[in-house]
Formats: sequence, structure tokens, C-alpha cells
Amino acid sequence: MDQKISILLIFTLFFVQSVTSDATITPFATITHQACPTLPPSCNSSLDCEFMHIGPQGATILNTVVAQVAIVDYDGNIILNEYVRPDAPISYWRTPRDYLYINGTSPAQMVSKVHQIVKDKIIVGYNLYNDITGLWITNPPDMLRDVELCPKYSLGRGVGTLSLKAAVQMDLNRTIQRSNFHDALEDALATMELFRINRDFWDVMIPKRDFRVTKTSVPTLAPCPTAAPVCLPPTDDYIALNLMSAVFSRGKKKEFIPLHVTLVDYGQNIVINEYILQNITDLQTNVTGVIPEIYYAEARNFTDVRSSLINKTDSKIIIGYSVLPPIKLLKLDQKKAKMRDLQRAPPIRFDPILRKQPPSIDVFAKNELNISLLDHGLPSSILRAKATMLLYQKYRADDELMIQR
Repeated sequence: MDQKISILLIFTLFFVQSVTSDATITPFATITHQACPTLPPSCNSSLDCEFMHIGPQGATILNTVVAQVAIVDYDGNIILNEYVRPDAPISYWRTPRDYLYINGTSPAQMVSKVHQIVKDKIIVGYNLYNDITGLWITNPPDMLRDVELCPKYSLGRGVGTLSLKAAVQMDLNRTIQRSNFHDALEDALATMELFRINRDFWDVMIPKRDFRVTKTSVPTLAPCPTAAPVCLPPTDDYIALNLMSAVFSRGKKKEFIPLHVTLVDYGQNIVINEYILQNITDLQTNVTGVIPEIYYAEARNFTDVRSSLINKTDSKIIIGYSVLPPIKLLKLDQKKAKMRDLQRAPPIRFDPILRKQPPSIDVFAKNELNISLLDHGLPSSILRAKATMLLYQKYRADDELMIQR
């Protein structure tokens, strides 16, 4: 009897081991619909690019270049998130956010970085074509996954597909791309989330056409400087402008009346210091610094002052602190390429708080030059014009950044 029980126990143990062995859970990578089932999820990287239009002022046909690149892994960890500085002059950049790209990675260096990261990886993206061609990526189609190709995102044959924003709203119940400016990192993270929840359609996401570019057309990947050398115009070409204006409320609008204009050259010598005759009684001396006795004795009519300004600024580059409004008030026909705005200088341009609410020129001069722009307790047009030139000289290396847009 004991012998029969022993044999039965041995048989039962063998049977249980066999069933357990056959029922072992298959690894995650082998149960998904992948063309390459041997590659685990960790081999998937989500890529997204943001682009910038490039072209000279007045051009209607523009080039499009990569301006930001983000790559995240399967779990949403950030591998790369960098801005790109286009090779074209800053004046060609069609963006109000040039401060993001001014110190960015060069295009060639970015291509090199991305190629190293995505080598032997499956690249996940949403509408991948522009990203792949923009970065000269040569991964074959079976190493790409375009989430846009997921059937649920199709709007119908010949109609197109949902945008990434719409797909995220539908499947993840949240809103992305809230501003006019998209962020590559936000899009890359959202794309990977959509990729994960649509794992049963991974094979459908393989593009049917080969996006790869010919190797002979790939740009050099040799390191190049962040910023190309800039040949600045001669110092004699620059002139600093300051305009003192009285401000009057006209209903909901404000009207600016120009009263006192000053020009100084690169050596801070006074070129013009004129009062403009206006039919007003309140000179707002505490704000404009215009003293009535001097004003009424020296003021000339607007036409004569404007004529002198045109003569002195002809072919010159005008520097100002918020330069465009005074140029408009004085009705000067100055092209933007011939303007330099100190509110675009690095201390303001690179500071998100100051960028939204720039300090007054008095505060800026105090912070940067440690000087006061008051003369006997009143604002001084001459001191402001001289400070404008000094501030420009301090940041002249960033001349291109200060070009009026």
C-alpha cells in the first residue's frame, strides 16, 4: 500500500511540473504584434521635432528647418531635449522666440547626436515624415512606428487623420499644445503614451514608404561653431535715439505727443537735441523732463525737426530702448534691419519675467551700468540717449539678436 502511494505521489509531482512548465507566462515582447518580436519595449524611442521657417524679409518662399528635438524612452524618461540654432542669419528666423535658439546646438551636431541615439532603435513618432527627413535619419521602415497610422485615428479614406492634439484628447483625455508654440518634449511624451496604449496595432504603424534620404545628400556631421562669425558694421554707422513724449488719454486709447528728441553717436557726442513744438499746455515735466521756459524758447515745429532727424539718420543704424514706437511717432522711414532694440538684449531677452514686462530704461541702466539718468531730479533725454549707446556697446557682440523684428 505504501508503495502504491509513493508511486502516485511521484506521478502527481511530475504532472504538476509539466503543466506548470507549459503554462509559463510568455515575455511581454513576444505577445505583441511586432515585426521584430525579439526587441523589448525598451528599444522604442519617441521622437518629435519642432520646425522654424527661414527666409529674408519680404520673401514668400521660405525654407523649413529643425528648431527643437526631443527624444524620450518607452517609460517616458527624457533622453534628449535641445534647441537648434539654424545656420541662417537671425534676421532670417521667422519666430518671436529667437532667444530659445540663439545658444542652441548646431544643425550638424544635432543630426550627429540623434543618429547616435536612435541607432538600432525603433523610432516612434506621430506623422514621422518631416521629423525623419529633417534629421536625415536612415532607419529602415521596419524600425519606425508612426502612431498616426493607428486605424482609430483615421478620418476616412482620402480624408486624413486626427492631429496629435485630437488623438491625445480622445485617448488620454487631456489637452496639449495649449499655446501657439508647440513643445517637442510635450509632443514626444504624448506620442509615447499613445504608442503604449495601442500596442496591439504596432505592426500597422510601420510606414509603407521608405522615408530614408540618400546617404550622398546627408550633410557633414563634423562639429561646427554654435554661432557663425559676425561682421559688424563700422561704429560710425550707429546712432542712439531717445524721445521724451507726453501721454494723454483719449477715451480708452493713449495718445503720445513727442516733445524732446536726442541723438548721440557711438562716442556719445550729441548729434541732435531738439524740442518739438506742440499745441499743449501740460508738458508733464516730472515725466518728460521738459522745462517750460527752455521748451517754449527753443522748440521748433515738427516738420523742421523731422527733416533734421532724417538728415542725421540717413543710412545709419538707430539704437533705442523700445526703438520702434519713437521711430513711428517721428515718422522716420527706417527699415527694421537698420534698427537695434535694447529690449532684445540678452539680460531681457533671456529672462522670461523681464521679457514679458521689461524694466524702464532708468532701471535697466541702473542695473547694468550703475548710473542714474536723472538731471537735478528730472528725467534727462540726453542722459537716456547716452545710456542707450553705452548699453548697446556692452552687448554689441549680440548685435544680431537686437535687430528689430
